[in-house]
Amino acid sequence: MIIKISDKLRDDKGVTLITLIIAITIFAIFITVFSYVMVAKHGSATLYVQSTQAYAVAQAGIEYGIRCAQDSGCWDYTTTATLEKDFGGGSFTLVYDDSNNTLTSTGTVGVAERAIILSSFSGYVEAAVGIVLGDQPSSGQGSNKNIIYVPLINNYDYDVYIYEIKLAKEGGTQAQMEYIKFGVTTVWAGSLNVSNDPGSLTDFPFNQVSYHTIIAQGSDTLSLYTSNKNQVGGTWYCTFLYSKQSDLSDPQSSSVKFDM
Repeated sequence: MIIKISDKLRDDKGVTLITLIIAITIFAIFITVFSYVMVAKHGSATLYVQSTQAYAVAQAGIEYGIRCAQDSGCWDYTTTATLEKDFGGGSFTLVYDDSNNTLTSTGTVGVAERAIILSSFSGYVEAAVGIVLGDQPSSGQGSNKNIIYVPLINNYDYDVYIYEIKLAKEGGTQAQMEYIKFGVTTVWAGSLNVSNDPGSLTDFPFNQVSYHTIIAQGSDTLSLYTSNKNQVGGTWYCTFLYSKQSDLSDPQSSSVKFDM
């Protein structure tokens, strides 16, 4: 039997070409699938990052809602149920549900949205400030009326130890403070002008006692003794420095504002 060398070579070339085409096709499929997986993985990672960021923004929205609701000039949630704000490369939307007393904070970053619902929202707003006003402050002491009586409420479920007060009064005659009392207890005595700049309050660290206690969920009356009745009128700003420890080891503060 005689085999022609030239025919054998032609057959080998045909097989090699087919093998090369199959190899190239398999490699192309592999590259396509690999590229698709990488693109999908990259998109998934971006969505995961945005989702995590959106959750953090929603948490910030809850905190902002509590703090902002304490200041009616910032957000009165009882009349305006929705608040939107840009934050942290995204935004959050706050929605207060009066019927259920819940605050829903929805954080949005890119295409991701995460929501957090806070129950008993009004309770957080009230309890977040340790010392708040009771009734509207009043003035008295006969015809002189140089004393301002400020009803206070402790919203915490623990005793509050107040050790310093800061005051400012905007409008009217500048006030000169002579005494500061809680009930019948004098906590500060002297002669000091009260600042007329709400951004820079005058310090009145207690010099008659170390601190004054307002019991948990209790009330008390702060009395501000001015030099004369003409100094009472105006808008007062009062900040209390206090602690929940009698050694004053964890200083905190609460602020109130009222008109006389």
